[in-house]
Order: sequence, then structure tokens, then C-alpha cells
Amino acid sequence: MDKQAISELAAGAVNALSANLNIGGAMETPLSRWISSRLSATIIAALRKSPTDQSIQEGAEQELVALLTAQPALIQQLSGLMRMAHNGIVMPQDGRNQV
Repeated sequence: MDKQAISELAAGAVNALSANLNIGGAMETPLSRWISSRLSATIIAALRKSPTDQSIQEGAEQELVALLTAQPALIQQLSGLMRMAHNGIVMPQDGRNQV
């Protein structure tokens, strides 16, 4: 995967997490758990406080790009979670499909 594709993947993941935080508060999804466990606590706290702040999102994207570049095996994991999130998955909290 080239650098542009990694950047797009990271941006999509951060956008999905930000949207989730913006509309659902702290709703846990497999994607949000995966991202939250890999980004710094500072970035996650900032996203939770201000999920629509563009500079915070960019910082999260840069951190995620660095992680994916350093550990290419994580790209496949994140890609799979993004596909699941895009296709709608059953959320463990309420058992409903999210689309």
C-alpha cells in the first residue's frame, strides 16, 4: 500500500471515529476500540472533547499514518474494520445493525 492510500485509510478511520464521538458520545465499536487502543491518550482525549476540530483530526491522522507505516501488518486489520463499519455491523451494546 502506498503512502497516499495509507493516508486515505487513516483519514477515513479518524473521520469515522470523530463522527461516532460527535453523534454517539462514547459509543464503543470495534473500529473505535481499535483506533483508541493505538493512538496516544492525548489525541484520543482531544478527539473526545472536540471531535469536529480539524487540527485535532489532522494530528490523529498523522499519528495513525506513522503507526501504519511503521507496522504494515496493522493496515490489513484497519482495512477490515473499515469495511465492516462501512457495510454495517451488529453493535454489541444494542444488537442493532448500524449503517
